[in-house]
Amino acid sequence: MASLASRGYKTTVFITVASTQAASTDTAIGQLVSVGGPDASVEDIDVTNFDSTNRAREHLEGMIEGGEIKFTAVYAATAQAAIAGILTSTSTTKAILIQFEDLGHFHCQGYLNAYGIEPAADKDGVKGSFGWKVSGLPTFAAA
Repeated sequence: MASLASRGYKTTVFITVASTQAASTDTAIGQLVSVGGPDASVEDIDVTNFDSTNRAREHLEGMIEGGEIKFTAVYAATAQAAIAGILTSTSTTKAILIQFEDLGHFHCQGYLNAYGIEPAADKDGVKGSFGWKVSGLPTFAAA
């Protein structure tokens, strides 16, 4: 996979799927080409009532929406079966790990919610576009 690694600037994407509480499988998806997100937001809860001061609407902060990570990766064509397995997995415990060249990483829970493919520059490679729905808050660790 050395030829593919140079296209992804040595940043690797892994997805972990827990089959049981004690067992999980880490799958290296491929080398990251581009990434965007997540764009977390907080929902507004309208608590306005007839006693609201100055007849003004009142709001409280609600739950955090983790947003979505959109990324593109190149990977060996043989990895497509593993990616399909992640998409069809019924496990409720999944996580993504984006590991940088210096071993720093970005990690969050969620699930793969989009996957599209196109041929890469060589016959052994595939370029895929992915969507990852974030659950909870992501973490980042510097090397």
